[in-house]
Amino acid sequence: MGLCTKKSVLVAGVWYRYDIENADAMIFLLGIVQKRSKFGYSYDVTMSQLKGISGGAHEVSMTLFFACNKKEIGPVQ
Repeated sequence: MGLCTKKSVLVAGVWYRYDIENADAMIFLLGIVQKRSKFGYSYDVTMSQLKGISGGAHEVSMTLFFACNKKEIGPVQ
């Protein structure tokens, strides 16, 4: 469950990850979206019983967007 918002080229979000029995993590995201790419940094704050051991997790991501030509799909023969 989470929320993500975009303002101009900046994107930010927060998510709560859980399962039926326990809370797992809160995830925070900051990023920059450009025409053909997206760069992001997220941090997972551990909320489960592992919080004293793991200390959370850092993630850096890069997404590339490719232009694709749409194909007409005709009737099945």
